[in-house]
Amino acid sequence: MSTMEYAGPGTGPRWAAGSAAALILLLTAARANGWAAVLVAAGVAVGTGAVLARVRSAAYRAGRAAERARLLRSLHDTALQSLETMALADAADRLSPAESLARLRGTAHRQAAMLRRSLGELGGAAPAGPRLSLAQTLAGLVEEMPVDGPRVELVAAADLPEPVPWRQECLRDATREALGNVIKHAAARRVVVRIAAARHGVEIVVRDDGRGFDPGRTAPGFGTRQSITARVREAGGDAEIGSSPGRGTRVRLWMPARVTTTCPPRPRRR
Repeated sequence: MSTMEYAGPGTGPRWAAGSAAALILLLTAARANGWAAVLVAAGVAVGTGAVLARVRSAAYRAGRAAERARLLRSLHDTALQSLETMALADAADRLSPAESLARLRGTAHRQAAMLRRSLGELGGAAPAGPRLSLAQTLAGLVEEMPVDGPRVELVAAADLPEPVPWRQECLRDATREALGNVIKHAAARRVVVRIAAARHGVEIVVRDDGRGFDPGRTAPGFGTRQSITARVREAGGDAEIGSSPGRGTRVRLWMPARVTTTCPPRPRRR
């Protein structure tokens, strides 16, 4: 007896993992207890195949949902961020036409580079060039901040533990989102980004002196939920956001830095 199952779009039928075990179970039962026991064993085998099929189907749906979430984050962090930055009227109104054009060009170049990198990561391409340290990566983020925005200060402790590359990328993108939120919403004059070792890992704190908000009355948007909190927690880290009206906002990110070669789960390509 064998059990056939459908594993998802674009695939042919596959033998269930329990087929061989079911056959052994049937033969053993027939020899020991006769065909009545075979019928019982057959029922168990059919049930096992059905359970395996449901598990595989659930795993496929979960993989598709994870892939969809990553694509939505990529669109939010690149195209949407670019359009929102360009539409910041308060900042643009204070600039001359030449300065406004230079600002828009700089934003377009940065977002194009981010989108190109995101497409490469989604396609499984290895990053080009030498690997930067976490402090160097965040220094690059600070340089991306618009010149007409708040003053950003980076404070990095010495001898920082280094997360594995894919976790470092997660911290980079979550920090970029936190800084983007400061530009769009905080009306801050100063932002401090601190990096330090903490709890066998590394901690990043982004604190601004902007208008703040009441977390009990303001629902987190897509960027906060997905590009910061969910992104970091899916990578095995932790994220906390604290704020109060008139007292600025504090975003804390933590990621383990233990040596590991395990990558975050990715959906199987069909």
